[in-house]
Amino acid sequence: MNSIGKNMRNNTACYYNMCQSNQSSNYNNQNNNNNNQNITNNFNKINSNIEKLENKNDTCSCNIKPNKDGIFYLRNEHFTNGTFIIKEEGTYILQENIIFKPNINNDYMPRESQLSFQPFVMGFFAAIAIATSNVVIDLNGKTLKQSKEHNLQQRFYSNICTFTSPFISGNGPSNFINDDDMFGINNVTIKNGFLGLSSHHGILGNENNNITIENVTIKDFEVAGISFNGSKNITIKNCIIGPSFNNVPLNTSYSASRFIRGFVKKIYEKNPLSYLEINNEKLTGDLILSRLEERMNLAFNDVITKGGRN
Repeated sequence: MNSIGKNMRNNTACYYNMCQSNQSSNYNNQNNNNNNQNITNNFNKINSNIEKLENKNDTCSCNIKPNKDGIFYLRNEHFTNGTFIIKEEGTYILQENIIFKPNINNDYMPRESQLSFQPFVMGFFAAIAIATSNVVIDLNGKTLKQSKEHNLQQRFYSNICTFTSPFISGNGPSNFINDDDMFGINNVTIKNGFLGLSSHHGILGNENNNITIENVTIKDFEVAGISFNGSKNITIKNCIIGPSFNNVPLNTSYSASRFIRGFVKKIYEKNPLSYLEINNEKLTGDLILSRLEERMNLAFNDVITKGGRN
């Protein structure tokens, strides 16, 4: 850790997991050649994932063009369909406060056409996901945060993720990305603004190198302001972390119900006659779904319409 700003609050939930494997200082030429080839292969594979998104009309990130100075400007319209994936190196500047509220008409979840991108299998895990090195995100004094509605519906989420998956290889509750698709994102700066409401992190990074976070205030997170896994050379300066968000109106049963609902739907679609028998009552798939939907809608509407959140 090179530098931590004086303004950082030590009693907040900000943690850094810099797990690094021991490396020998002596490599022969053959090992270097193999490593270089592996890096090239991994780079090509993650580019292949990015191309899958670019080749679809219903992508999450808009194909915005830089101005004459090579700067990309971001507005709320660029987040309407979901996670904005940065695929080109350069400087990205927020032109307005961003409230992440994607796919409102699809229960805030990825549409079927977006699920070919494996990391979205359990929802939009970030507002911004960085898929290339050499990127500057200038918040420009603006705020990037999760909407109240999406915060309820997506219970693991980070405002900015310095990778295109919420978990490192082999971790998490689903197969988010193939092991050989992992590729570290390096040389990223996030600066000058505010990161607000998030059901998990303000900033999440996996297997990164040379990341700088400066002049950023991060608050209203439920897990941690900043988290990096398997990363090195992380510089944090002149940042304020906290307070965390404590007004969480629903327990884990709600998010569990959302995940279970997807599995029940798939079972019911494959076998409409299937059922569970509990206390001598046969519960068919459509009955279970209707009861889940009814109770989840009651909980969601109660929180949103009665102002149960800040």
